[in-house]
Amino acid sequence: RHISFQIGTLYLAREDEKLHLTASYAGEHSISPKRSFCFGEGLTGQVAVEKRPITVSRVPETYSPIFSASGEAKPAFLLAQPIIYEDTVLGVIELGAFAAFDEFSLALLNRVLENGAIVINMAQSRQRVDLLLEQTRQQTEELQAQREELQVSNEELREQTETLKKSENQLHQQAEELQAQREELQVTNEELAERSKILETQQDKIQK
Repeated sequence: RHISFQIGTLYLAREDEKLHLTASYAGEHSISPKRSFCFGEGLTGQVAVEKRPITVSRVPETYSPIFSASGEAKPAFLLAQPIIYEDTVLGVIELGAFAAFDEFSLALLNRVLENGAIVINMAQSRQRVDLLLEQTRQQTEELQAQREELQVSNEELREQTETLKKSENQLHQQAEELQAQREELQVTNEELAERSKILETQQDKIQK
């Protein structure tokens, strides 16, 4: 035996705390179901809040019809059931059928959704792990780029330091040369002063 239904939609919860349409069955493409629901919005959102199934025996005329090659018809019964894993709502499934869901179908659906919740949780966990790995990879690449930039900056700083050191050495050498020239000039001035005194003395003697 199996679960008899003629139309269905699957909404999965995401990190934005909304239920997003993930899959649909036997609906008309031109009559697209609502793309997302907030928790508590509409029947789908209310099922997610209450964490229990809700059945509707009088389906509104506005509900999506069931299409086939032979024609179309409205479902007579609607079942919306949450998909729960460890008290966390992972999504909501809605099924429409021409006949009411019997106890066997409801029990079978519960078992299917329990297993489905495990699979969905594993898939979402894998997605989160993949996302973390991708973020880690990007951060590693950014860190490597920053390390390379820092290495270039350090090399430039080292070159600037060496250039500055050379300039300081040149300035020190020039200062020493200027000091030596100053001392030589002072000696020369002293010699000139001494010669000037001798010359003045000789001139005084000649005049006398």
